[in-house]
Amino acid sequence: MTRAGEMPMTNPLPRDEYMRLLYEQAAREQRELAERVRAAHGRGTLARDFERWATDLERLARPVQQRSAV
Repeated sequence: MTRAGEMPMTNPLPRDEYMRLLYEQAAREQRELAERVRAAHGRGTLARDFERWATDLERLARPVQQRSAV
């Protein structure tokens, strides 16, 4: 049952798919932050940290079977 003006949620994303999309978005944002830090301050530790965090998030976005193979 839905409230007036709301659309029913017919096919919600499975949790794994939702988390994958969330991790991918967070990784993109970390890479964007790394680019912005580099543009403002040149190469540095902070930019490398953002890149490392983006890589970690991309690993989390992979299905469990792929993560265990790496």
